[in-house]
Amino acid sequence: MPSSDILLATLNAKFIHCAFGLRYLFANLGVLQPRAALIEFEIQQRPLDIVEQLLARQPRIVGLGVYIWNVRETTEVVELLKRLAPEVIVILGGPEVSYEWEKQEIVRLADHVITGEADLKFAEVCLQLLAEGENCGFAAYNHSSAEYKNAPTTETATPDNVARAVASETLPPPRKTEAAPVPPAVFPTPDAIFRTQNAILRPEEALAEAGGTVSAPASPALPSPLAHDPDPNPAAVAGTEGGGRGAGFRAREGLAVAVRLPKIIPAELPKLEDVALPYDLYTPHDLAHRVVYVEASRGCPFTCEFCLSSLDIPVRQFPLEPFLAAMDRLLARGATQFKFVDRTFNLNLMVSRAILQFFLARMRPGLFVHFEMVPDRLPEQLRAVITQFPAGSLQFEVGVQTFNEATSRNISRRQDHAKLAENLTWLRGHTGVHVHADLIVGLPGEDLASFARGFDRLVALGPQEIQVGILKRLRGTPIVRHDAEFALRYSGQPPYELLQNRDLDFPLMQRLRRFARYWDLVANSGNFRTSTPLLWGATNSQRTPQTALHSEPRTQNSEFNSPCWTFLAFSDWLYTRLAQRHGIALDALAESLFVYLTTVRGWAPAVVAATLLADFEHAGRRERPPFLKAYLPTLPRQPLPAQRATAPKRQAKHLPPAGTAP
Repeated sequence: MPSSDILLATLNAKFIHCAFGLRYLFANLGVLQPRAALIEFEIQQRPLDIVEQLLARQPRIVGLGVYIWNVRETTEVVELLKRLAPEVIVILGGPEVSYEWEKQEIVRLADHVITGEADLKFAEVCLQLLAEGENCGFAAYNHSSAEYKNAPTTETATPDNVARAVASETLPPPRKTEAAPVPPAVFPTPDAIFRTQNAILRPEEALAEAGGTVSAPASPALPSPLAHDPDPNPAAVAGTEGGGRGAGFRAREGLAVAVRLPKIIPAELPKLEDVALPYDLYTPHDLAHRVVYVEASRGCPFTCEFCLSSLDIPVRQFPLEPFLAAMDRLLARGATQFKFVDRTFNLNLMVSRAILQFFLARMRPGLFVHFEMVPDRLPEQLRAVITQFPAGSLQFEVGVQTFNEATSRNISRRQDHAKLAENLTWLRGHTGVHVHADLIVGLPGEDLASFARGFDRLVALGPQEIQVGILKRLRGTPIVRHDAEFALRYSGQPPYELLQNRDLDFPLMQRLRRFARYWDLVANSGNFRTSTPLLWGATNSQRTPQTALHSEPRTQNSEFNSPCWTFLAFSDWLYTRLAQRHGIALDALAESLFVYLTTVRGWAPAVVAATLLADFEHAGRRERPPFLKAYLPTLPRQPLPAQRATAPKRQAKHLPPAGTAP
């Protein structure tokens, strides 16, 4: 396996996800790219096996992306790396370590943490660390207590040589020479730092340990690789608290100084026009089998207190022309699924319209584009373009979160609920857009009755999916200001979900957690597209299968006909029956739904059987579940639906049969 001085790695939640952030870091390494590699793992892999693969490449620097879904496993990876190869410099980045890092074990174990958007800062830090022993004429300690790595002597490390290397951002190839028993000469500067396996030593300490002496410099002041920051933060200098292990070099008062990089390195907000785009780094295998993440902007203008994006102000746009050129190259290489991670895609109407028109002009079978949109902002100039897309080719993720006005004020969320409802009604009635709407359980000030009213209101608007999320206490978010007033109690383990609050006690939160999971399995999956509404539809055993297929609740004024209350009752019953939330076979779930609808809700078995069979066939399944055979002895098999080439498998299940309304 080839060696790499720099390894970029992360643990994805699933194989289908691509590490978007790492590709940005790699794209912006510049001249360091030939010395770097990018490796992706999944959280299901054993940390020991991950570390084995990392160390097989003999890295000097390992950069790890840390997120809420992988921090547990990544902490174990870092701990193993430091036990097996303490000389390897570990740099962390990502939202999980960008805030409230003081007490995190993974931060304690690592050498450096780059907070914020590290697209450009990571390369700068790596340049310093690699330059430590290759350009600067210092005794570059090779991260062990027994050996040094040969570096240029003080005679060759002239100011001009170093200045040229830094100005051009070029570095010689890594030296692979044998360690010398006695280190070369070093500059006698009081603040110079040398890294050992377990400590930071001053020059005289390092030389005394190796049996050497300190010699005078052969040249005057050494130019600094950090020329833009001539006055280092005292916390970055030797002997101060909070510093990391890596040493950079500066000129101070005419003497060369090795300055320890701080452990926590804030990244300046990069200008997006200076950031190299990463899209050419997607491999043919990525394009064929994984989700391709893209972004046209960063930031969010809103201040929702539960969301990290509220800290990303202002909203910044990538230059449109090079972005669209990169999208065109991805399409030419065969990309078919694009997931925009912009938090407010439709905020800039000129840009969002241009992007929609770009994809519309290149529409082809299988092309699918996902956007996250501001739900109360859908003017006519966007509607005119959206209506032209084939059914199933667009997905809009709509963050509703709550319909409770008081709760919205509590979390500083600004949203026109009437306009939101109008836009969702228009999308469902006039377009083939797949609408994925979000609601949150546990927001401060919202009890179960309020959540149920909001859930029922959203169901009536007809989005194909409603993702019910549990409130999370993400690091850095100001939602903590409500902890005392609303008695918010969160899990101390990722993903830091709410355990209980003033209005929702722990047993009720457990019920709602199961509600969210089962709703995803039954309603969101598309496997029971027409069977699910029977849970809250008015019972009538004389109804025909045809009318049952398109049943709607007659009223939402009673718990018996409320989607939220009736599904919560089904969720409680299902958990009693199965005693599990995960690993439920589709046939077992279908049979449970059949039993509940016929025994608890009072539907005629023949009606429910016909409805379930229609759902199975619409989803592309040819076999009839065994438990239905007794109720369907004479019904002929229906032909399989025509393949919907415009939508992925899950979204295609929500498409209505050909010739019917959305």
